[in-house]
Amino acid sequence: MQGTLTIESIDHFRNLYQRNNKGSGHKNLKCFPNCCMGIHAHQGFCGSAVRVEFKWESSTYDFKPLIFAAFTPITNTNLPHWNSFQELPNEKDISWYKGDLIRLEKSGKMTFSVNSLLRAWHYGWQSNRHTAMTEHVLCIYAIIVKEAKIHVIDQIHSPRFRIFSRRRAKTTKYLQKVSTKPIMTPLLPSISDQVSWQHILDDTSFLIDECKSIASTKETTRKDEEKDN
Repeated sequence: MQGTLTIESIDHFRNLYQRNNKGSGHKNLKCFPNCCMGIHAHQGFCGSAVRVEFKWESSTYDFKPLIFAAFTPITNTNLPHWNSFQELPNEKDISWYKGDLIRLEKSGKMTFSVNSLLRAWHYGWQSNRHTAMTEHVLCIYAIIVKEAKIHVIDQIHSPRFRIFSRRRAKTTKYLQKVSTKPIMTPLLPSISDQVSWQHILDDTSFLIDECKSIASTKETTRKDEEKDN
C-alpha cells in the first residue's frame, strides 16, 4: 500500500520562531506555523492548525489513515529524527498532535487538520549554548494499523526553522539599545552595530557575558574620563 502526504500552504511557515517557557514546564512555540488568520495575538495562543493532504496511489484503497505529527531536531546526518512506531502515540502525550479528517473529495484525496483545537504548539526539546543554531521541523506521518502492526505509509516534514526564547528576545532588545549609544571603546564585534539573531539564539550565558562586558567597558571609560579631568 502506498500513499502520498503533502503540506498545504507550505510557504506560510517561517524560519524562526519564539518559544515561551511556561511555569508548568511546557515550552510552546509562538505563531506556529503562522499567526491565526494572519493577525498576531499579543496575548494567549497565537498560531494556526497545519493542514495536510493524503491520497492513496491506488483507487482500491479508500480507508482513512491515522495522521500524527511531532516536532524534532535535525540530526548530525542533516535529516530529521524520524520516529519508528512500536505503538501508537498516547493521547495524553502533549508532544504528539493528531490529524482530524476535515474534507474527503470524490477523487479520494483527504484533507486533515493537525492541531484543530488550536492548543499550544508544545515542543519540549532541551536547549543549551551549544545547540543555539539547531534546526527543527514538524514531522508528519500517515499510519495504518494492520494485523496488530503499525505501518507508516508516508512521512513528510515542514520547512526547517530555528527557535529562540522570550527571555533572550528581551535581552536582545536591551543589547540593541545600548549598542547604539556612543562610547569611547568599540563594542565587541558580535554586537558592534546590530545584534545578530544568529549569534544569540538560545544562549543565555553569552548574553549575560555581553551585558557585563558592556557595563565594564562603560565604567572603565567613565573612570578614564574622570582621570583626564
